[in-house]
Amino acid sequence: MGFKISGVEIKPIPSTITTVSDRSTYQFTNDDVGEYIQYLGTSDSVFTVPANSSVDFTPSGEITIEQSNTGQITFVGAQGVTITSKANLMTEKEGSVVKLKQLSTDNWVLYGDLMDNTNMAMTIAMS
Repeated sequence: MGFKISGVEIKPIPSTITTVSDRSTYQFTNDDVGEYIQYLGTSDSVFTVPANSSVDFTPSGEITIEQSNTGQITFVGAQGVTITSKANLMTEKEGSVVKLKQLSTDNWVLYGDLMDNTNMAMTIAMS
């Protein structure tokens, strides 16, 4: 819970760090809300935001995620979940920190050190 000073909300830094070892998938739970999650993997991983019908997320909850090794993280929403972002839903590189913020039921925004669309390579096969 935060407080406001001159209209600016001040929120506490997450009190614990949860580490996630090398794995191909991870699914968020309500216990992750307000936490700082470090992904230690060297393999790329998919982190899924489940629907509120499966996990009763804290309203307006926020989750901080760090890619602390070479394994990139791709974020996906389960069926019925929307994740909005100005960039790709993938961490940029080792040391990237991103935040997932719940805007409303099954509607999230992802922001932070994300892979920019303009930096992606594209291969086009001509037949």
